[in-house]
Amino acid sequence: MPQPTAAPRKRTRAPKREKLVRPTEFPYPRGINSCELKSSRRGRKLATAMKAYARPRLLPKLNARTASRPECNRYDDLSVEFMDACLYLHAWLGHGNTCGIAEFPFARLYPVSGGLYNLSIRRLIDWSRVEDNPLWAVQDLFWNQAPNAKFWVKIARHQTFEECVDLLVKDPNF
Repeated sequence: MPQPTAAPRKRTRAPKREKLVRPTEFPYPRGINSCELKSSRRGRKLATAMKAYARPRLLPKLNARTASRPECNRYDDLSVEFMDACLYLHAWLGHGNTCGIAEFPFARLYPVSGGLYNLSIRRLIDWSRVEDNPLWAVQDLFWNQAPNAKFWVKIARHQTFEECVDLLVKDPNF
């Protein structure tokens, strides 16, 4: 008796990797969620490289916001974090002799296809709250607000990370 033969299995192809629309050093890695990026070596390496690119460009602009008002909180440092399937730029605030005690997520980059991002920044009222309130209040105010869309104003769509940083440097409201 002849053995029944199984029908040949159709091979499915893996989805094609999206081609970068414009060359960028910092495309958001696909296939990895933000929790893995936050704690993985690859994610830390990418965040460190993004910070090294953004810090010298954005920190002088942030410091210029409060340079004429010594009683305000000052911006001491900048960090990059992966959270909620987005990339956040955080400013670390200090006041007087206290350095880097509160963090303020001021820009959110939502990844879209082709290695590009949609850029959103905080509302103007949030900037004044950060600069004028005590540091302990700033930390409490913005700790859980990052993912809420109502606190963000979209300013650019489909930009590379480098273009987003340049937009932040050139934006007069920032």
